Amino acid sequence: MRYDLRNGVCLCSLHHSLGKASAHQDPIWFTYWLMEHRPDDYNYLIEKREELATHFDYEAVISELERKV
Repeated sequence: MRYDLRNGVCLCSLHHSLGKASAHQDPIWFTYWLMEHRPDDYNYLIEKREELATHFDYEAVISELERKV
């Protein structure tokens, strides 16, 4: 999701991280903001999260971590 453009939102510094009502200070507020102002993107991200969670290969991750140790 890091490089998915729909996972990005341009925000001023106040709403990004500096204000009490900001994405980093109050993620619940931001979730509701996203639901209200960008419902298509919100729904897309929820669908992608579910898709990634169901296709996540824990065995592959564990093998990769063991290989690096």
